[in-house]
Amino acid sequence: MSSNARIEQPALNPVVEKAMVDVTRFVYRKRNLTGPQWMRFRKVDLKDSSSRAAVIHALMHLKYHNYLYDPQGLGDWASWYGWKTEDVAELISYATGVLGGQRYHTAPDPFGFQAIDRWRAAAAVEE
Repeated sequence: MSSNARIEQPALNPVVEKAMVDVTRFVYRKRNLTGPQWMRFRKVDLKDSSSRAAVIHALMHLKYHNYLYDPQGLGDWASWYGWKTEDVAELISYATGVLGGQRYHTAPDPFGFQAIDRWRAAAAVEE
């Protein structure tokens, strides 16, 4: 591949992509240096329990509403958007597990049960 070749952005279902954008914003959000102490020292990766919950719950919402995804495709998308290499590997693992029916114990769902409606609406606006 030449140095001039452009790598194209991985394509996802528009609803899946909106979910992944929300997950990315949640996992890699900036630390709040003026907020409560627990937020100031929060890790910015999937080792943080709330970030892990965000990924797993988003994947579960998508699966429940029949928005199936390719785990490797999600990993490619996350890499494209700057996720850390170890987080991409964990994302792929969680995506594979959720599709396979594995159950996870997580923190509460940070997106809420109406998240799928928001993702559908956001995807519809861009069509």
